[in-house]
Amino acid sequence: MFKDFRNKYKDNIKDFVQVFSWCISLSWKVSPIYTLLRVSSELFNPILNIVGAFVSKQIINYISGYTGGYHSRYIYNLLILMALIALVKVIMIKVQIYTRMVHSEELDQWMVRNMMDFSFDVDLAYFDDPNYQDKITSAMRDGSILIQALGSSISAISAAISFLIAFVILSKENIFYSLLMIAVAIPSGAALKYYTESLYDLSLDQIANRRKLSYIQNIAFDRRFSQDMRLFQSSKMLKDSYDKLWGRLFIQRKKILKERSRVTLILDFLPEIVLVIVSGHIIFNILDGKLLIGDYVFLSGLLGQLWYSTSGFIASTMEIVENKLRMNNYQSLFKYINRIQDEGELELNKVESIAFENVSFIYPLSEKYALKDISFYIDAPEHVAFVGLNGSGKSTLIKLLLRFYEPTSGMIKINGIDISLYSIGSLRKAFSVYFQDMNNFAFSIRENFHLTNPNEINKDDEIIEALDKSDFMEILSLNDAGLDAYISKFFTSEGLILSGGQTQKLALARVLYRKDTILILDEVSSNLDPKAEHEIFNKLQEMTRGRLTLFTSHRLSNLSLADRVIVLEKGEIIEDGKPEKLLKDNKRYAELFRYQQKKYMVKAEG
Repeated sequence: MFKDFRNKYKDNIKDFVQVFSWCISLSWKVSPIYTLLRVSSELFNPILNIVGAFVSKQIINYISGYTGGYHSRYIYNLLILMALIALVKVIMIKVQIYTRMVHSEELDQWMVRNMMDFSFDVDLAYFDDPNYQDKITSAMRDGSILIQALGSSISAISAAISFLIAFVILSKENIFYSLLMIAVAIPSGAALKYYTESLYDLSLDQIANRRKLSYIQNIAFDRRFSQDMRLFQSSKMLKDSYDKLWGRLFIQRKKILKERSRVTLILDFLPEIVLVIVSGHIIFNILDGKLLIGDYVFLSGLLGQLWYSTSGFIASTMEIVENKLRMNNYQSLFKYINRIQDEGELELNKVESIAFENVSFIYPLSEKYALKDISFYIDAPEHVAFVGLNGSGKSTLIKLLLRFYEPTSGMIKINGIDISLYSIGSLRKAFSVYFQDMNNFAFSIRENFHLTNPNEINKDDEIIEALDKSDFMEILSLNDAGLDAYISKFFTSEGLILSGGQTQKLALARVLYRKDTILILDEVSSNLDPKAEHEIFNKLQEMTRGRLTLFTSHRLSNLSLADRVIVLEKGEIIEDGKPEKLLKDNKRYAELFRYQQKKYMVKAEG
């Protein structure tokens, strides 16, 4: 048992040192000046408190021993010293508050920025992993709490200095006082540590359900769900689900909080009893003539400071130790290793050919092949359409070509070279892609285009040209803000509310804005009306002449751009050739074509 206690004690010291050093090094990294100011201002407080108590002792002893004559200069000096102490304390408190607030904001910005850097660079595959979502949610929460741990680290320094000064001075008067105050502070600190760890462990267990609560909250405030909620009248069901889930989680936390309150109530009362007993002992010594009245003020102040510094040091230490779990959790997020490594040294300037050689792919956390043994070769300036039902693997081909994912097996080549040998930046810069789930940003139209082409000088006339190509100019002309008009009303009530087709046109314009790139259009007309679809495809016919173009579609009416069709089914290529030849072959492509042709004919007759 003693061995277990010793090992636990060693582990706690190790945890304290690791978290303390991490917090202080992080603080220094973010701002050396504010770190020094915070530490120095914290150190002044205990010193000033003891000096103030000593001055008060001198004044009271002088007054209590007054016999008819006094030295006014001595009194004035003590009063001036008290005023100076008060002034310095006020200044230090203001410095402490200012530096803590400013420094905390800088630390918060640094940690958020650090997580943004990580999230923007992490493999896309991790976003499909619920364990990763739990990890990043808890890391975001723990990041802000770790800033408090930094404050605890600095407070621990102040409490330690205060404890040492109070302990040394008080021990000279009566070491029993010092040891007794320390002894009664330890159980309270141990209980605090136990229940803090219990609550944190519970929070980790609840993280998935907490994410679900957050998601339900977002549904209530997100415009994307507002129509569905009103049409299907689903709000009551969601609110009931929220209440039941919250209630279940709350009961678990309430149980621990209730037990903590009951136990710590008794333990926190012990030091107060000891303070009363020790104060009584000091009073009787004064009455017996062993101490002076000023000694009561001084010793009582030292007792109070020893108690508060002891409990403060224990609380800070326990919080630092407890934050070892949070520190590990936060640091573990950055241990995710990207499978997509940007190690290529070649620059891709022009795409002349694309080849898939026996490429197979299984999405993470899945056992089913999204693509299986895919092989094809495309030579510029071919226009190739990938055709198939939803889930056939069309969009997956694009994601692999852009190195959002790595093939499970096989190789993808551009210009006869493995795409992993190109730098990712130059590879992706060579393509301009319309994704079927592409989102516009809630910024201005101009900012949307700048985000699409951030490394180039953006010109308004080129933006307007791209908007015209996607048939968006009519929408733009309806507002007075022009390119400064915001998309959605997220930031301003003057923002544009776009229909599905209008949203798609703006997204397409952003794709067309990128010059000298291979054009990839993934289900580009899914939300367009027939007239807009016809006009856009006529413009695309002209724009893509002599330019290698890839597009996917399950609507065969969009194949006017294609001079070659590759038909996918269940992740495999089942047909490959010119559209007219595939119709003559009378296989799957012809079947799909006739099915859709028949559907349109029935509608026309109706």
